[in-house]
Amino acid sequence: MPTLNGSATGPVDLLQQLNTFLTANGWNSDMTEVDGVGWRAHIDRGGVFAHLRAQVNEPEPFQDNGGANGYSVCLYLGSAFTSANAWNNQVTGAPLESATPTKPVGVGMRLTAAAIPNYWFFTDTAGDNVVVVVENSSGIFNHLGFGVSLSKVGAYTGGAYFFGVWDGCNCHQATGQPGDASTITANCPGCTNDPYAGATWFVRADVDSFVGKWICGSDTTTDQNGYTGKNGAGPVGGLFTVQHTQFPSYYETYGEPGDFQAEQVSAIDGRANLLPIPFYVQRDGVGAGYSMLGSLPLVFVCSGVGQGYSPGSTYVLGATTYTVFPMFSVITE
Repeated sequence: MPTLNGSATGPVDLLQQLNTFLTANGWNSDMTEVDGVGWRAHIDRGGVFAHLRAQVNEPEPFQDNGGANGYSVCLYLGSAFTSANAWNNQVTGAPLESATPTKPVGVGMRLTAAAIPNYWFFTDTAGDNVVVVVENSSGIFNHLGFGVSLSKVGAYTGGAYFFGVWDGCNCHQATGQPGDASTITANCPGCTNDPYAGATWFVRADVDSFVGKWICGSDTTTDQNGYTGKNGAGPVGGLFTVQHTQFPSYYETYGEPGDFQAEQVSAIDGRANLLPIPFYVQRDGVGAGYSMLGSLPLVFVCSGVGQGYSPGSTYVLGATTYTVFPMFSVITE
């Protein structure tokens, strides 16, 4: 599977290198150019369009941003690209605010003003699924990713997904919280809610009466936090994740991942367990519960770092090789 490990001078260089990596692995480049003092890139594959923006001491680029300047890469998906439209106004097929369905919403990965000593780009053999992991400074990691389809459970229209550390409208607000890029490694991919209860992942799926729209991975009902009109959730725990009781969970208490998720390394032989990261969607109707949509390709909960494994090291299980990061791993080959 194509993988690239390198360094970058900052958010713009990181995004430019990502664009080069993806276009070499089956994505089409629709636009990559300067935008303000940052950079925008638009790519597509299989009818899925990824819109990315690197911020350089700028506000979050979404229309309802939190206002603070910072450094980051933000992301959302859609089904078309219009070169005349601004980065934050690629409306066609995008996740939109529930009350203002002309404003796209998405996710962000916070960075710093300093150079990036390490990044990893991953995609599968087909090039359909993408994972980006950044080591902002020694031992401090952030991530984002996207793809053409989840590993589906059942049949439904949709499946495209993307994830990040923060709701994009608030990713510069974090200080002393997971994923603030300076001091605390991000939660595992697939956590429901960032520290401001913002959406950290989105899935395009037709569910009950919710058709042609995106489900937001959060308990929020606030547009600025990424609310699209229907909530999703998952079993992966992290700081500020509220446990749901309608499906099995990988953690036990609010505020921490919990023993089960955090201790998936055998005390007998040091093998690291790998837990899939499923996404669930809230069904229509009071008390209707949740149904599983599918799981993230390539990414698994893994607590190997600090328990015999170092960040960026590889772990071989049968015929598959994984690269291990704090709280998760990614299929490498």
